[in-house]
Amino acid sequence: MWTKATALSMPPIYAIVCNAPCKNVNVSTTNTSDNALVQPTNRFAWQLIILGIIGWIGAVTLTFERIHLWISPNDALSCDVSSFISCKSVMLQKQAAIFGFPNSFVGIIAFLAPIALGIASLLGYRYGAAIWRVFFAGIGMGFVFSLWLFSQSVFVIGVLCPYCIVVWIGMLPLFFKVYSFGILEGFLEAPKALVARAAGFYETAWIWALSLELIILATIILRFLSQWKTLFIGLSQGS
Repeated sequence: MWTKATALSMPPIYAIVCNAPCKNVNVSTTNTSDNALVQPTNRFAWQLIILGIIGWIGAVTLTFERIHLWISPNDALSCDVSSFISCKSVMLQKQAAIFGFPNSFVGIIAFLAPIALGIASLLGYRYGAAIWRVFFAGIGMGFVFSLWLFSQSVFVIGVLCPYCIVVWIGMLPLFFKVYSFGILEGFLEAPKALVARAAGFYETAWIWALSLELIILATIILRFLSQWKTLFIGLSQGS
């Protein structure tokens, strides 16, 4: 771990640029050594904090609901809206405890990492490229795990978990932002075409995240189309 004093004595790490020697290379190599300090901006640090808080809130809420279910198994949860929108129905499935305990326990701990790293960056602390690579590896696993849980919820279990969706909203853009930042700072490898456009990819990372979230939203709407109609008809008649 690097201290603030060490960080102030080190030069910044600039974006990797693909010049003429890169033309015949399909994948770039990282230009940042393990000991070189990465220099995140305050804007990026705030994005880590905000997205981390969103995911953490979703994980904490899921944990409280799971504890409620342990104490009172017959109670309905706050997110049990209908037969296809129900945290309880999802929590009772094996996919909700893939490690032998509720997945939300992992989320509570995991989402502290971007929050802590963002706060440390705002305070002026800088960390080596190796730490950022480990951080991205964790983000990458969380991203894949979130997509897997989405597929299980929608196509296997057939029930939506609202608080799980909150976790996805925090996790998906976090992946694209950290990945684009890693390419820009040179501590992650990427295809040469992407490296050459690293700055543009970093600035438009939110578009990729939003596009993926819209695809997920469209999938949910189409998958439960008949149930949505029934739900809206029931709500209109009830009002």
